[in-house]
Amino acid sequence: MDPRSLLRTAGPALLWVQAPCVLAAWAVGGTVAEGIVGLALAGGHGVAAWGLQRSAAWAPRATWGVAGALAVALAGATIGWMVAGTGVVRAAAMSGMTAIGLTVAWTRRPAHRWFVPARSTDVGWNLAKTVAQSVLFVGVFLGLGPWWVWQAEGWLGVPRVSMGTAGAWLLAAIVPLNLGQLGSALHLAVVGGGTPLPIDTARELVVRGAYAHVRNPIASLGIAQGLCLGVGLGSPGIVAYALAGGVVWHTFVRPIEEADLLERFGDAYARYREAVPLWWWRVRRWRPG
Repeated sequence: MDPRSLLRTAGPALLWVQAPCVLAAWAVGGTVAEGIVGLALAGGHGVAAWGLQRSAAWAPRATWGVAGALAVALAGATIGWMVAGTGVVRAAAMSGMTAIGLTVAWTRRPAHRWFVPARSTDVGWNLAKTVAQSVLFVGVFLGLGPWWVWQAEGWLGVPRVSMGTAGAWLLAAIVPLNLGQLGSALHLAVVGGGTPLPIDTARELVVRGAYAHVRNPIASLGIAQGLCLGVGLGSPGIVAYALAGGVVWHTFVRPIEEADLLERFGDAYARYREAVPLWWWRVRRWRPG
């Protein structure tokens, strides 16, 4: 059984187990308001789990709604928890439960609906959406995520390695890597007529620019930035976090994306996939034909 099918089968059970955990994370030691939020989120998990067990038509949407509400509540409460000095464990627990909820929701979406070509062909609008998505990506995956890991390392007493001058150079390398990632994303908007977001993806097959050297420069440069951040700070947790992101993308997202591209572009994508590596950049630029 593939990972997607396994998670799909276990989804209702995961949500049932998660419901009391969500309530405990919010209510234990918290304010009355936090307890009310926890009760509402726990109830939502129970409703979604019940719907999934019964294969109700509304259940996938309810699962997405619960996972999204959990993510929004987490983002709003984390800073307050950290300031109060009680947030490391709670934020880590809530982050894990948010990830589980989003994963369960992901398994309930038909694979062919994960990658949807952008409706708009307006370059300016696609550029604006791409910039917004890029800022959100950096803020969440290269800002908030590593910050949580860093805080958890301190709480757990995980030893860090001083990298000295080499660490400073690695941290500085994040800037050009991020600019390269942004440039690759903007290329999708200008040439591909879409954005990096799967449900608003490029309408055309993009094989120029950075895409002539590696099939997914956005993913590879994102992982590279995470590794530079982790090694530069001497943080084993952030290094593991970056590598885990690569594993998740490679295992769950890549197969669906490749199937979509093969279905939409046929032999053109098949030739491109055969010639251009997925992770390692080829030195010489690939040209169609």
